[in-house]
Amino acid sequence: MTDQEMFRSDCLANGASATISNTSGTQCPCMIWRDSENPAYSAEYHRLYPAAEDCGGAGLINRSVTTTNIKAFFTPLNTTISRLFQTKSLQEIIGEHQDADLAMVGAVNTANGQFVDISGLVEREDKITYNAVEYVVRHFYDLSNSERVGQVALLKRKS
Repeated sequence: MTDQEMFRSDCLANGASATISNTSGTQCPCMIWRDSENPAYSAEYHRLYPAAEDCGGAGLINRSVTTTNIKAFFTPLNTTISRLFQTKSLQEIIGEHQDADLAMVGAVNTANGQFVDISGLVEREDKITYNAVEYVVRHFYDLSNSERVGQVALLKRKS
């Protein structure tokens, strides 16, 4: 059994349940039209072009959400994981962190037992829900030796 297979097996047997909600859609023209004063969303675009489809400030039109059930290991960021980083570098990575922020180790799809790559979730609308609390991925690291075993994600609680 390879390291990756053993890690996936351990996640499925001993990990905590969570979900990954992946949002996709077409980028709204207001996101292209935005400027430095409105870096995230341009309400002005929608005022000037009222017939254009409205993204509701989300930046995506024709949105769809795909939910994946996973198993992973979770730990408070302020305990074990924060000791691995210098305080300054952790703040540079995820900003000011709170007691509610977490680290997630591994992510295995419970439907098929396969590794879930979370690299596409960084800084997007996607979220991970654990214990009925929503988190966003602020940074991730690959765990590997001779093969890609899994990932560690630094999760910030959504406000």
